[in-house]
Amino acid sequence: MQVEAHCLPISMREAADTFQVDRGNARPRFIRWTVGSVPQTPDLARSSGIPLALYIAPFADAPDEEPLPVVDTRPLGPLRCSRCHAYVNVGIRYADGGRSFVCNLCHHLNTVDVERFVPIDPVTQLPSDYRNRADLQYGSVEYIVPEDMYCERGRTSAPAFVLVVDAPSLSAIAPYTTLREMLSESLRVHQAQLALIVTSSSCLHLFPVHPSGIIQEIVVPDTQEPFLPVPPTQLLQSSDLEHWTAMMDYIQRSTWYATEASLHGSHILAGVIAAAELLRSPSVGGGKILAVCSGLPLGPQPAGLALRNRWLENDETASHRKWKTSVERERWLIQPVTEAFARLGERLADAQIVLDLFLFPSVFPGTSNARPTPYFDIASLRTLPENCGGTLYYHQHGIDIAALHRDLLHSIRAVSALEAILRVRCSPGITTGEHLGSFRPTTGDRPDICIPVMGTNTNLFVAIRHDVQEGIVLHPLLHQRTDTAADASNAALFSSSSGEMSLAPTVYVQVAVLFTNPGDRTRRVRVHTLAAPGTSLLSQLFRTVDVTTLMGWLARRASASVHSGTLLSKVRDHLTEQLVEVLFVYRRYCASRSSPGQLILPEALKVAPLYTLGLLKSAAFRAENVLPDERAYRLHLYATRPLVCALVSMHPLMFSCHDSMEQGTSVGARVPGGTGGPQQHWQYTGGSSPSSSYPKATAGTTRSARSTDTMEYEEERSVPDGEALLPPLEALTSERLVPDSAWLVLDGWQCFLWIGEQVDTLQRRHAALAGLPLPVLERLYRLFPGIASPEIVHRQAPAEQVFRHLLIEDRASYAPSYIEYLVTLHKLVQRKLASNEAEKQHRMLAEWEWAHTY
Repeated sequence: MQVEAHCLPISMREAADTFQVDRGNARPRFIRWTVGSVPQTPDLARSSGIPLALYIAPFADAPDEEPLPVVDTRPLGPLRCSRCHAYVNVGIRYADGGRSFVCNLCHHLNTVDVERFVPIDPVTQLPSDYRNRADLQYGSVEYIVPEDMYCERGRTSAPAFVLVVDAPSLSAIAPYTTLREMLSESLRVHQAQLALIVTSSSCLHLFPVHPSGIIQEIVVPDTQEPFLPVPPTQLLQSSDLEHWTAMMDYIQRSTWYATEASLHGSHILAGVIAAAELLRSPSVGGGKILAVCSGLPLGPQPAGLALRNRWLENDETASHRKWKTSVERERWLIQPVTEAFARLGERLADAQIVLDLFLFPSVFPGTSNARPTPYFDIASLRTLPENCGGTLYYHQHGIDIAALHRDLLHSIRAVSALEAILRVRCSPGITTGEHLGSFRPTTGDRPDICIPVMGTNTNLFVAIRHDVQEGIVLHPLLHQRTDTAADASNAALFSSSSGEMSLAPTVYVQVAVLFTNPGDRTRRVRVHTLAAPGTSLLSQLFRTVDVTTLMGWLARRASASVHSGTLLSKVRDHLTEQLVEVLFVYRRYCASRSSPGQLILPEALKVAPLYTLGLLKSAAFRAENVLPDERAYRLHLYATRPLVCALVSMHPLMFSCHDSMEQGTSVGARVPGGTGGPQQHWQYTGGSSPSSSYPKATAGTTRSARSTDTMEYEEERSVPDGEALLPPLEALTSERLVPDSAWLVLDGWQCFLWIGEQVDTLQRRHAALAGLPLPVLERLYRLFPGIASPEIVHRQAPAEQVFRHLLIEDRASYAPSYIEYLVTLHKLVQRKLASNEAEKQHRMLAEWEWAHTY
């Protein structure tokens, strides 16, 4: 396993312009540390000021890379440690000729069953079938496991989705035939079924389909305790959506639709409860709810009315000045008004149901003007999807129907696992701490994270802390080093110079996810194993720190602090203090000989001040010009979205569209596919001989084998095959906004296309259509789910002020410019150094007086 410390690329380039190869360590897009070298002692971790945490995205999307090897281990099951139950990986060591192995996570000597015994090669000290063992070659492996060996039995029915839409939002879905085709295509990926529930201001509307094809409408007036008057099989449609068009025509001809479509409130939460009853049926057994809401939800409990009254009480004069100047009121506005939504989310998670909530202010019937931005109380509604593993999408203006369609399709296509249970295992000396993400809260020292439906965007951060209570006894076999690429352990001492207990020279972390595959409904375990070298040098920590993961952890931790009730002003100050503390430690212990008048930044943290400034200027944490719903949604983004989305929210992307308008440009051109090697497929062969009971490689077409002939070519690849080339990034400053230029700026949620006044008519028309070539936009939409379509902005436009908030390097009324922020950091570091020197001199003087007195 390759555990050499190295600096990882920035997250945007990693997600867009890298091709990652698994050579025994899990790829960084699946799991990564905040530092590339783990401090061996708790004192070193505390003194560095760098938090130790893991970013985990078990099902991260990598369509152009090698898929994970799938190994069928039935009926024996995968080989595991008998003490810690860790799965066999590249870091284990075999002993006694293959009759036993040493677990690299708990250092326990395990006995190999007779059925699994394979003799050891005397030269490589590896099993003779090493080349056919995916678990001994790759850091990420997926096992098909027997259900009787795992207490959790998977579902056998097809996945089900329930679309809950209120009447005003139905106008953004019903008339679009292309949406029906794309929905059907997305459902066929999982062979899933779809049901529709329409809510109005007073009741629910169900549309069962009889075997003869007749569509019936059933009205459920009870919104306090909704129920299903028909069997769920009559409400579910197959993946081809045969009756979808007829159903939409029937709804649009209904007399109640024209009246209800112009109202604001709806009983969307009552529709969610009815959808949960449908998915809780034994014939269905769980699934996903897609709820589209266009106004303030009403019911099913008095919480809905409390939401409306809460806003009216705080905005009686129709002015936002009251809550802008009140710190306590601002903190109160971003806290949930009731725990009813959180409890509903927990009940959904217990029933193996996930909710994705789409807040979409709809347009008036027959007009093209959107309603004024309504108040949804996202601070309260966000707890509903966050407590069941779902996602919240907020379309602020309500006229971007294309963005709503993209998000609905992505919510279905992104499903990768059902009934998932995640566990993190660590090597001796470290243990897991706080878990931050979108899932049902759990208790316990090492809890299992239960997420009913996991997708490509499902992620969490896990804090890691030292737990060295007794000496770590390392098995002698883990000291050995061979010439194979599978061995990365090195001999080292296990105690610091001060006598404090320390970690092993190589630290291992393993993430295992037990889930049901939505395709064939088999029970599987996806395992990611990550190794990192331990270090006792402070300079090594600063050389190998991963600034993207570090900033993602700080942003998520700050979001959790705001949700727990901490004042925004204290959170902002704490973010700057953390950065100053890290720079102070580096300046004092690693760059003490530098000039006092110069701000010294570690090479790996060069962009940390820029990311921190962008975090302070984001709508989640800045002090003014932020609506309560926007602030709550931005906090939700930092608390739940993948790492690349969080980084783009801190530092928006700015592309030049003027160059892409010219003929013959290479921007947007697709990269041709590479020439792969021979194809292999990992599967269980089930031979009769005891030595052949391991998975072997047979001919197939599902994954590309790694060979020495193609390895050099894979190392040189920088862009995945078939993807469009992105334009170069530009600095986020208004100095770039010259009159004859055009720029596309996006922050993971909003997207603006700025056009200068001197851009000619032809180019202006081209920019109004896309701004960038269509392949580039498609790629950006895939990288950042939930992003809006480009909005045209020019000088003195209504949205120009919002656009300029994204130019974080400029000075604003609520925050300094980038240069001014660097000067402030330098002054704070110098003040801390002077204070530390004064404290040191005072301590030396006190020791001198004590020595001369006694």
